[in-house]
Amino acid sequence: MGVSLEVEGLTVASGTSADFTAWSGMQATVMPVVSLQDGSLTCWGSAVCVGSSGWFITAKHVIEDFLEEHGPRDDGSTGLFVLWESDEPTGGGPSNFLGAPMPVAYVHPHGSADLATLTVRVPEQAPELLRVAQLAFRMPQLGEPLAVFGYSAMSLSGQVHRDQPSTVVYERTFTVGVGQVLEQQPDRRSSGVRGCPGVVTDAPIYAGMSGGPVFDADGDVVGFASSSHGPIESDSTWNSFVALGAPALELSFMTRANDEDPLAERTLAHLVAEDAVLTSADDTFDVDAGTGRAVFRTLRTP
Repeated sequence: MGVSLEVEGLTVASGTSADFTAWSGMQATVMPVVSLQDGSLTCWGSAVCVGSSGWFITAKHVIEDFLEEHGPRDDGSTGLFVLWESDEPTGGGPSNFLGAPMPVAYVHPHGSADLATLTVRVPEQAPELLRVAQLAFRMPQLGEPLAVFGYSAMSLSGQVHRDQPSTVVYERTFTVGVGQVLEQQPDRRSSGVRGCPGVVTDAPIYAGMSGGPVFDADGDVVGFASSSHGPIESDSTWNSFVALGAPALELSFMTRANDEDPLAERTLAHLVAEDAVLTSADDTFDVDAGTGRAVFRTLRTP
């Protein structure tokens, strides 16, 4: 259809993807969700930072896939990490950067939507280097261009130690897929991956990009990468589903009012009301007064 987006210095046509060959500032916002088993690393998906205190959102099936493979841990930990990396060199050469696997301390999956919130333990030096995304609660328009970010590939060599500094070499492919909105789904149909409010787009979404944020042309997050079917012989178009972000209002993060207070569970809706999270909304979005659930009441067209 001839539509393209300027994305972090790249021009990407609708229905295609591009890999970043140099550091992108978006990597201070979008990070891989990984597990560290016996010193090896596996990427399960991607997540976006919505609060510098360690608040991230990803797709619920990213967590479910990890649990299906490894099960709950006996030590009470989640077994998952958000892999933080900055572009600030630590010395010894331009390839040595500051970073750390940030433990996921708490996970809150949605009951029906393909969304989950993560509360991670953030290293002391990380908060000032994290870039927080703004959430947009709305139904994207038909034909609107969207950009999906995530880590389409990752590998690691070397041993990762939890209790001391580690020297590792890892390769990751940070990818953006661009597409247009082909279908709108405002209703909650089922608890399946495509049963929640969302949109269908022709943006390519690869496995490690699951849970990655979907940005509009204004740079706001309208949803999260949920599922995708690649081109086939009879149809060269990608068919990808984006779970809209508003149902995450019903989920919680763990937070504290100050350093002396114990951790307390606070819903995203409460944090939005307190202006602790950056958000915007339009007239396609509402909250049901009876149930408190996010609803989409209007379908706009271009």
